[in-house]
Amino acid sequence: MLKNPVTIKRRPLLHVINFLLPILFFLSLDLASFFISDHRGEKLGFKVTVLLAISVLLVILNDILPAMSNRTPLIATYCIVIFALMLLSLLETILVTYLIEKDEFSPQENQESKQKHTKTKNCDKGEKHQISKSHINALVPNL
Repeated sequence: MLKNPVTIKRRPLLHVINFLLPILFFLSLDLASFFISDHRGEKLGFKVTVLLAISVLLVILNDILPAMSNRTPLIATYCIVIFALMLLSLLETILVTYLIEKDEFSPQENQESKQKHTKTKNCDKGEKHQISKSHINALVPNL
C-alpha cells in the first residue's frame, strides 16, 4: 500500500488570469473602439487587430485544454461567444463605414446632376437675351 497518496489540485485562478481577464480586456477595447473616428479606416484596422489577438488566445486555449472531452469546456464557450461578438462588431463597422462613404459621394453627384439639368433646361427653352449698347455702356462706361 501507498503511504503517500497522490493529490491533484485544480487551479482555476490560472485560467482566470491567463484567459478570462485578457479576453475581457480585449472585449472592453473593442467596445471602446466605437469612440475612434472613422477617418482613414483606423477603427477598422484596430478592430481587426483585436480580433486577431482573440484568435491567437483561442489557439493557445486549444493547445492547453484536453483534447478528449465529452462536452465543450465552459471557458471555450466563453471565448467563442466573445469572438462572435467582436466579429459582429467588425461587420457592423464595415457596414457603417460603407454607408458613410456612400452618403459622402451622393451629395456631390446630386449637385452635379442638378447643375447639368439646370443648364440643359435653360438651353432647351431657347431663351435669347438681347443686351443693348446702352446696357453695356452703363456697366462698362469707358468703352
